[in-house]
Amino acid sequence: MPCPSSDISIIPLLRIKKALELDQDYADEWNNLGRSSFITYHHNEELAAFEQAITQDHSNASSWNSRGVVLQILKRDDEAIDALNHALAIDPEYQEPLINKSSALIVL
Repeated sequence: MPCPSSDISIIPLLRIKKALELDQDYADEWNNLGRSSFITYHHNEELAAFEQAITQDHSNASSWNSRGVVLQILKRDDEAIDALNHALAIDPEYQEPLINKSSALIVL
């Protein structure tokens, strides 16, 4: 199963939500909320958080990669591949989207 990021540990959800109450334009905290939701299997909340992170910072390859992973989990494979391609277009050296895209293509 793909993972949004291998460098994430469990992040206190209350701290993240409090930070977002203070600043809803904080893309990194939207990413953190998405990753926390991945750990708890709240994939729709996770997807919404990554989409919000992308809205705040459209050039964040990690957010696009994570969005692709969630879409793949939700069996929305074409959208997943599009998101992973977007991550690779932003940062061609970023290996996780390439690995996750390979996984998505195998399923197709």
